[in-house]
Amino acid sequence: MITAPGLYLITVSENNNPTYLRSGLYRVYVDYPYANFRNVKTGAGTFERLNMLRIFEEQGRVVCSPMRTERETEIREFETWASREVVR
Repeated sequence: MITAPGLYLITVSENNNPTYLRSGLYRVYVDYPYANFRNVKTGAGTFERLNMLRIFEEQGRVVCSPMRTERETEIREFETWASREVVR
């Protein structure tokens, strides 16, 4: 459940997805009553209502797992490295 801004791993039931989210790693900004999601890899984003996300999590349709803060820098560095163009 999203309780604060930060890095979250989002898992979505693709066969019953009630949101615009897809499974992946997102940076989440909270501005009650909404959360703004930005995909760490693609930069794509969307807004979702926090109350609806809570309901969808209770139903098992969406799972929002906070990433541990000490891993956040490492994950950000990996995503930056992975998104670089390969020079041949």
